[in-house]
Amino acid sequence: MNALVGITLNENDRRLLVIFLIVLLVLFIILGLVGMAIRSLFISQGKRVDNELHDAVVYRVIGSPEALRKYGRKKNAQLFVRQSSPAILIGIFLIAFYLVYSSISGEWTVDHFSRFGTLFYEYDWEDESIYVTLWGMRLLNEWPPLVHGPYLDPEYWASYVIVPLLLVFAVYYLVASMAYLSRTIMLNRRARSVYEKTLEGYNFYDALKGDKEKALASEAAKADIKKEEEAKEQKS
Repeated sequence: MNALVGITLNENDRRLLVIFLIVLLVLFIILGLVGMAIRSLFISQGKRVDNELHDAVVYRVIGSPEALRKYGRKKNAQLFVRQSSPAILIGIFLIAFYLVYSSISGEWTVDHFSRFGTLFYEYDWEDESIYVTLWGMRLLNEWPPLVHGPYLDPEYWASYVIVPLLLVFAVYYLVASMAYLSRTIMLNRRARSVYEKTLEGYNFYDALKGDKEKALASEAAKADIKKEEEAKEQKS
């Protein structure tokens, strides 16, 4: 305990600690935003399932959990094809473009991501002088030196097309797949809850009392109707 209390940080250690905390904060914010986006997607697609199944269930077209699952899977597959169609078209165009370009240029194994990186700042993260060891951890001590700034290389034009298309395809298809998964989860949940039989909150004697009250109300209504008919007959 005394050893922990006796630990002191110099100016350089404090700076490293601040950088480390900032990095953790940024990661926490990014993960939080991603989690909120995923949650919003699951909620919206869950409502989409309810919208697709509502009429068939309410109007008794579907009468069992098995029929609901079968109908829901069909609707879910149709929605997935519809939502992922743009990504599939982009993927087909990307494959065709890559095959044509590679067959003409002969560059089948080129690193297109590295070439695409010329559009961004590149730093030398391999420089050992920018790192220090603190408490057994290898931490960044200073910002790495700049290798080059953003620039366009006319020879890399194909990479500037291939990489963005690949990223758009991946993100689009991933979102469509997650939407399909969220609808599947909600579909299984609805198949259990819509046709669930439960006795929670039910009391046998309260039900009998309610039935008796309904019967008495019905008899009273019939008596009133009979009196009205007799009164009409007397007037006539």
